[in-house]
Formats: sequence, C-alpha cells, structure tokens
Amino acid sequence: EEGFEFINNCNCLKEHMDCKRGCGLEMGDDLPALVVAKDNANFQKCVLNVARSKCSGKNSITARLCPCVLRQ
Repeated sequence: EEGFEFINNCNCLKEHMDCKRGCGLEMGDDLPALVVAKDNANFQKCVLNVARSKCSGKNSITARLCPCVLRQ
C-alpha cells in the first residue's frame, strides 16, 4: 500500500490529530492512528505502525490517518 511511509511518523500525526499523550509504536493493520476509546490504556495517544500498513485495516478504538496517492 502506497503513501504510508510519508504519514507513519509522530510529527505528521500531530499535525492532523490531537495526540495529547504523544506517540507510541505498535503493530496493526489499522495504524497509524489515534486511539479514541476512552477505556483503552492508550487513549489520546497516536500510534505508529512498526509493520506495513493496509488501507483496509480498521478498529473501533482508533481513528485513522490514511494517505491519498494518485494512480498512474
């Protein structure tokens, strides 16, 4: 999946999301994202992906940031 290498960093997530608790590293198809579930230990933390991200990934506890890339 293209474009994730440009947004999978803390500075980019902080530009677009309210990362009140900073950033952390995890692995998941729904990342990079902001944890929005209030009952989650990572609430209000932006989470970067240590693995390859997928556009199809989703999770009810996160709000995603996805790249837009032009098709050639």
